[in-house]
Amino acid sequence: MFLVLTFLFIIVGTITIYYSRGFRFNLKTQSIVQTGAIYLRITPPDGSININGRPRKNKSGFFQSGTLLTNLSPGIYKIDITKDKYSSWHKNVPVEPSEVSILDNIVLVSRDKRELISSSTEDFYARNNRLLTVEKGNIYFNDSTIAGDDVIGFTSGGTVISYGKKNKSYYLSNVFDLSSSLNLNAIFNNLKQTRLGLSGNVPITKIEPYSYNDRRFILMTGKALYTLDTEKLAIEQITNKLKDFTIAGNEVFWVSSTGEISSFNMVFRTTSKILEKSSLTANSFAEIKASSSGEKIAILDKAGKLFIIDRRSGTATSVSDSVTSFLFSPDNGILVFIKKNTGIYAYYLKAENIKDKKPIFIASQSSTIKNIAWYKDSHHLFIQDASGELNFIEIDNFLPINTVKIASNVNRFMYDIGTNLLYFDENSGIWKLRI
Repeated sequence: MFLVLTFLFIIVGTITIYYSRGFRFNLKTQSIVQTGAIYLRITPPDGSININGRPRKNKSGFFQSGTLLTNLSPGIYKIDITKDKYSSWHKNVPVEPSEVSILDNIVLVSRDKRELISSSTEDFYARNNRLLTVEKGNIYFNDSTIAGDDVIGFTSGGTVISYGKKNKSYYLSNVFDLSSSLNLNAIFNNLKQTRLGLSGNVPITKIEPYSYNDRRFILMTGKALYTLDTEKLAIEQITNKLKDFTIAGNEVFWVSSTGEISSFNMVFRTTSKILEKSSLTANSFAEIKASSSGEKIAILDKAGKLFIIDRRSGTATSVSDSVTSFLFSPDNGILVFIKKNTGIYAYYLKAENIKDKKPIFIASQSSTIKNIAWYKDSHHLFIQDASGELNFIEIDNFLPINTVKIASNVNRFMYDIGTNLLYFDENSGIWKLRI
């Protein structure tokens, strides 16, 4: 009896250990295989899950944010997720032994929750659930007008930077107090002369607010880059002989006329060189953008060549040619770009060896792409083409790539990442949709 029980203990113990490690007997192959799993996290969380045509319980709830499908034999599984009055989601997901295939950014888009908030206008700007409209050379907030005839910037704090084409001046207003506005050109030129001793009225060519202060600005003239504090009436020249600049976090990045790339820390007020020499010149440079962390800087030249500069190493890596536009993801992990007459590509920035990383094809370009914007999760894009079709497309390595058509005949759209609201102009009205 002791020997029999010992033998049974060994057999049952061995089976239990192997079972706990995911080993199962496969009836189709008549062999023992190690299983894997699929993890799904859905927004909204109560979607119906089907795997290979069979329903599976959605385990999302108060104590659990997703669903783990376990005991899956190695192979390809067809996952279908549906919800009434929402877009459906489909994917062919591979399962490997002892591994979990993670799909934690599944988004279903509502088909009936869009809201009409205004009649159609020539242009509009939205931020923090507030809407500016532009009509016949006037900027409106509710029934009040704002100085200027073109909106340059609209912050979450209600600050509006506008431009007047007639007198070629920039204005500073706030939607909470529209009784007065500041002429930024007049303030800048006055401080430039009285504080810096630089005479003459110089036009502003570009202006952007600090990331954390709506009363402080970085502005560029034809020859130099300045900081401007409209509250303390302070001014400082950062550099001269630059081509363009961009802001990321607490830093300003710019390209000089000789191709050097530098940065200025707005908190510590220090300047540093990022790239001493490059092939860029004033005539070849087209655009500069930086990731929100400031670790990567992307440069596009007029020939369509896109480069990534690693700030830590100070080296530049060629990404692609024939590029027309590009955009960093909110989590700084992906640089998405549009290649002329080809389509949309994603370049992953967090690869161990970025020089060996190749762009991944995302979607073909059936029509000229007019505008793109990242969704908040860095796994989806809003894409508007020249025909006016607005789509919500996922960035994923598993096929098929899910694309949701949001609207047609769209003149303009804006996505406010802070409130997760999408605004678009369609069929003589401006609509709002929470994704």
